[in-house]
Amino acid sequence: MRSLSILIVIASLALVLVATLALGSLAVFTDQATVAGNTFTTGAFPTATPTPAPISLGAVADTYVKEDKGGDDNFGTDADMQVTANSSKVKRSLVAFDVSSIPSGSEITSATLTVCLSANPPSGSQGRTEELRLVTSSWTETVVVWNTQPTVSGTVTGTITVPTTAQCLTFTVTADVQAWVAGVANNGWRISDQDEATNSGDVEYRTRENGTAAERPKLDVNYQSCSDTTAPGAPNGLVATAGQDITLDWNDNGESDLAGYNVHRSTAAGGPYTKVNSSLLTSSAYTDSGVTGGITYHYVATAVDDCANESANSSEDSARAHSVLNLQSNDTEMSTATSPTGNIDTSTGATDYFTASSPVTWASNETDWSVVLVLRDKPAVAAPATINVWWQNGGACSDGTVSGQIFATGSVTVPIAVDGLGTTLTVPKTGGTVDHTFGGGDELCLSISPDGSGGTEDLHYYANVASTSGTSGVSRLRGPFN
Repeated sequence: MRSLSILIVIASLALVLVATLALGSLAVFTDQATVAGNTFTTGAFPTATPTPAPISLGAVADTYVKEDKGGDDNFGTDADMQVTANSSKVKRSLVAFDVSSIPSGSEITSATLTVCLSANPPSGSQGRTEELRLVTSSWTETVVVWNTQPTVSGTVTGTITVPTTAQCLTFTVTADVQAWVAGVANNGWRISDQDEATNSGDVEYRTRENGTAAERPKLDVNYQSCSDTTAPGAPNGLVATAGQDITLDWNDNGESDLAGYNVHRSTAAGGPYTKVNSSLLTSSAYTDSGVTGGITYHYVATAVDDCANESANSSEDSARAHSVLNLQSNDTEMSTATSPTGNIDTSTGATDYFTASSPVTWASNETDWSVVLVLRDKPAVAAPATINVWWQNGGACSDGTVSGQIFATGSVTVPIAVDGLGTTLTVPKTGGTVDHTFGGGDELCLSISPDGSGGTEDLHYYANVASTSGTSGVSRLRGPFN
């Protein structure tokens, strides 16, 4: 029996040795775990260290944009893309990859972009520095031209020195790919000369359409599942500011592995919330343009790290979206014209009156509203003007009937001299206000009266009630109406 016991022990040890060799690189735990009242040393169960998984991706889009010849040529099907520095004939290359095959939340251990020269660079380009930047807006390979080229990051991802002979060149792009996998919008990269004001020759790179498949742009990535399960801290200092769009701002998080932020909103205090940004935000600010005037929105922000761990909600802040009311001048000149314009003779201090579709409620506790008077051209002389707002029941705004003064006569004066078309004149709230819920027959009226100091120069502006609110060329009243 003793011999049999010894054989069993030897066989058991052999099995352990085989299993150990099969696991390869091992990490041993020294913590203890308690199960059903018994304590076991977890070091008895070694765990394999994760091995990074490699992946090689081909470009899904590449092209270049060219400044000269009107800047409206597309090169999306060319076999080469070019980079050139020139005072008036700059060329910039664009390239993009689809990284959706990399699991969300993966840790990118390395990532390299490779582009290959299709010919020896000209002598004027050899030794020059070319830079790689993240593209921050969308573009389409077969559509993009110089005049519609996308925006890029203010930060350089990497640089290369143009060699004397044709060869493949690489950029390290680990941080960029990590951000994309974490949720930041992926619009690819732009390659350009670092000093575009000085002349160089054309540096040509092979594209995905090139016949030499081995030298097409490629992205080599090594990644592994994230071991980090600790979420960032919740953002703090969130402030929502009311307007036609609602703007949000909060303090930056300080985590070194921070990937970005999400914004969530609700029409009820305390939620439930819905995420409003389509991709991860890389800055601690957001403008929510998908709001409806008169509705109060409640917001929280969250932080996300490189392993897709998301923080708890920030504290909530709220703001009510403003409505926009188009203005129709009572001036007969403006009532039938195809492109209606109104004129005020600043030398006489004449008054023009507007009517607007009535808001449901004007609330006296609101302070933030403005008149948008869209100028047709720039006045030659500054012409201060008084703006008044009131409501009335029956009659025309120009007949002098005032049922309720929202701003007391002469209470607000703003300068009308501005730099050009589309200037927003912001009018501060003053005393003499009243709450009013508009009913049948009520009209909201606005008048603008230059003070006569503008000489003989007329003030020209646009008004067009047929256009949608917010359209360029429409004078309008903007405020926090219910």
